[in-house]
Amino acid sequence: MKYTIEVDREACIACGVCYGTDPNHFEGDADGKSRVHGGTTDGVSVGTFDDDLRDDAKRAADSCPVSVITLK
Repeated sequence: MKYTIEVDREACIACGVCYGTDPNHFEGDADGKSRVHGGTTDGVSVGTFDDDLRDDAKRAADSCPVSVITLK
């Protein structure tokens, strides 16, 4: 099943928890702000996946201290 990950980069505090928890879906930019691997990046970074690692992405989203990650 496909799912979409969205990161509100404007509200991201660059703590690194998401890409530390799930480096398969998230990465930091030069400023440490999160973005989705292979996704589009503007004010929001968006990527769509069909892998079996949704639980990892969910764990990263749940760990975000400012709740800027959404899975759909």
